[in-house]
Amino acid sequence: MELHLLLEKLIQIAQKTKTDFAANIRMTPSGLSKILTGKRLPTSRERKVFTKLAAEYFAESIYAPNCHLKFKDLYPVIYEFQSKNELLAFLSYGIEYAMDKNFAQESSVNFDYAERGFYFLGHKPVINWLCVILSEYLMAHQSGEPLELYSTLPMWGFNYNRILKRIVITNPKLLKGITFNHIISETPIRESQIKNVEGLIPLFVKANEYCNLNLWSTPNPLPQHFLLIKGHVLLILDSLDETPFLTPISHKSYLILFYNSLFKDKPKKISFRTDEVIAYLKENPQQVAELMTQTESTTYSFLPMGYLLEKDELKQMHSDETLVNFVEKVHRGFLAGKMYFSVASMERLVAFGKLIVPLLGTMVIPPRERARYLQRFNQFFQDEQWKKVTLINGELGDFAMVFTQDAAILYAVNSDGEKFHIFRQPQLCELLKNSLAAETNTVFELSPDLWKAYQEDLLNNHSYLTQP
Repeated sequence: MELHLLLEKLIQIAQKTKTDFAANIRMTPSGLSKILTGKRLPTSRERKVFTKLAAEYFAESIYAPNCHLKFKDLYPVIYEFQSKNELLAFLSYGIEYAMDKNFAQESSVNFDYAERGFYFLGHKPVINWLCVILSEYLMAHQSGEPLELYSTLPMWGFNYNRILKRIVITNPKLLKGITFNHIISETPIRESQIKNVEGLIPLFVKANEYCNLNLWSTPNPLPQHFLLIKGHVLLILDSLDETPFLTPISHKSYLILFYNSLFKDKPKKISFRTDEVIAYLKENPQQVAELMTQTESTTYSFLPMGYLLEKDELKQMHSDETLVNFVEKVHRGFLAGKMYFSVASMERLVAFGKLIVPLLGTMVIPPRERARYLQRFNQFFQDEQWKKVTLINGELGDFAMVFTQDAAILYAVNSDGEKFHIFRQPQLCELLKNSLAAETNTVFELSPDLWKAYQEDLLNNHSYLTQP
């Protein structure tokens, strides 16, 4: 964003007058007017003082709890400021970055090819610069510019984890249409002693919800952690004595060479659209059947899934008999294994009646028939199968996850459809399972008495839906 537009927006957010702003940064109203209209930039002698005074003024005027949300139209990638000094530092980076870009344009200086280097060392400089630069490209994407990301972001066992956890997207709609490719290396997982990857599944789920997420797996070690904004900038994420160390590279020729080298080791894609999964099923029916029947599965459902739908009902959803038969077999496999249902998914089932069936679509149960559908859970009371069903709490996102002997399958949906992310690396599957267990709380294990009481409570809370 150009400097004059940034300052105009900040004045609006601060709810101050331009005259007051001018007085506080030691400028005349006419002198500030030239900057705000884009007629001139602060001179090289003014820049440091201008940035300092402007950042101090806006930080003093804007800082309040959750004030980061006020910047969603300027910096959609941001973090919650824990103090006025954090906001001050962030605004200093934002104003300085906009001034640098304008200076380059005005002076015909191409910083993409300039023979100079710069870096950011430390938690605050790194998180501030990440938010400023990512926000710029998200805002450009809003104007119709395609955006494609490639990363090996360090999501666990690395000191960038603290930074990534703090960053929030205040305007998720801007991520629509973005393709995000993330490469997972199996080597550090095998070699590490990590027992838990807290927040990893919600991170994948949120990324899948907002953009086109493609996960890739490689058995080879990654030479470095990076985030590549294709055609724009490469961010090398490193550390120096356990201190975050970020180096941005924007030289166009280098970006092309780096991009071309990404897939030389042929990482395997582990994310699939519906059509890709169906094509694979038809080409490899036996292999898929073996995957689902090798052992009893463990299923976590945070969506109202249609596991209890009968075959005739599945046939109403799709005309492909082969596909319907496969889905039915998969459901039987799920029902035979250990199952965890979230409280939120059960409440959504009763309130809206919408059941999700991967590969087939959705089915809506009329209000008066929802009680009868809930009674299908009574089948678990036979032969003490109810011991395999647990009701859990956990606000981790909208997804279902299945663990088999050889794989973990993350199923998530967004406005563009459904996506299947299939993890086969044993250590990673175990980490994901441990994380789910650690991030959820057991409400109760199913038993006849508890289920009867819980079912009555659900229906009573939504009795207006079932009344004649």
